[in-house]
Amino acid sequence: PAGSSRPAAPDRAVRRFARVGALMAAVGLLALTGRGTLALLFVQTTNATNTIGTSQLSSPTALSGSRPGSSNILTWTASSPMNGNGYAISGVNNGASAVCPAAVAAYTTFVGSTAATTYTDSGPLAGGTVGTYVCYLVQSAYEPAGVPPWAALPIWTSIDSLTTTAVLLTAAAVVPALVQSAQSFDVAGNATTLSATWVSATTAGNLLVAAVGIPIVGAQTVTMPAGWVAGPTTDLAATATSRLFYYPNAPSFAAASTVTVTISPAANVALIISEWSGILGAAPLDATGGATSASATTATVSTTLATVQTGELAVAAIFNADTNAVTFTTGAGWTTVRDTGASAGAALHLIYQITGTAAIATATDSWTLAAAYAASIATFRHA
Repeated sequence: PAGSSRPAAPDRAVRRFARVGALMAAVGLLALTGRGTLALLFVQTTNATNTIGTSQLSSPTALSGSRPGSSNILTWTASSPMNGNGYAISGVNNGASAVCPAAVAAYTTFVGSTAATTYTDSGPLAGGTVGTYVCYLVQSAYEPAGVPPWAALPIWTSIDSLTTTAVLLTAAAVVPALVQSAQSFDVAGNATTLSATWVSATTAGNLLVAAVGIPIVGAQTVTMPAGWVAGPTTDLAATATSRLFYYPNAPSFAAASTVTVTISPAANVALIISEWSGILGAAPLDATGGATSASATTATVSTTLATVQTGELAVAAIFNADTNAVTFTTGAGWTTVRDTGASAGAALHLIYQITGTAAIATATDSWTLAAAYAASIATFRHA
């Protein structure tokens, strides 16, 4: 109509077609720049008002990795804001270099996914060649199908920054293990020697540990055979002694062979011997300590220093000076090797624990009637 600025119908159709074409060209260009940019444009694909969101997927921060055994443990700080619905973990074996790649495309293996801020990788990358580094990339991600676990890398991931870390693949630590033990005691009060007998032949290279307990009267001399090394000695004057000895990287001893302790002056005595695998051959002794009490129903003994390794062998020998039979109750986290509590006069309890993180090792032991005790503790490094 005359005076109208509205274009004729054909012109409007041409302009609509041009706008659609321009939009499609823009989308095509964005597709070439990577899915992270598409995620920025199309965070909201449909909603009631046909609007397009512009929320960016933010990367997590402070990624770190550790290898306490044969798996790699990753931890990180949550994305802020967290506008995805989980985290995707990718990785690559980076050979001898701890400097991780700066390009997302370099992380060629999809490792896994989680909604938490920690992940344990026990897969092929973690089982790679010892001495090489695995580089990990953690991204916040959005998967329209739902939250993790995801079978593959989601279509939308954060790319505002790369959150990476390198983990050195080391051989899995050997866990110490009890192989065998034996015990002996004499309560006649006039013993100067006492022997315990191996049930089976010991294995060359293993660690041997002996515990000796005596209700001492004055100064007490305790001697072990050649090859045995004195560990911690704990004396409660004129009442009790607890002593630990060890034989590192020991040769094989035949079944039915004996270990003999010699004491002076003569007294009641208890002896417990044990064999352990998985212990360092040279200089295995780490932390030691001792504790005594003139009257107690619970013994608590700790190392004076923290262990240098995780997963060390800790042994504690508690000697109870009661002249009656003693029933020992091992503290939480500790396991009995042997006890001579039924001996009535030579009650010795040998207990052990495989330690957790490097820390001071503390053992507890208890019994019913108050009595004097002497306790010694020692830890040994694993191979």
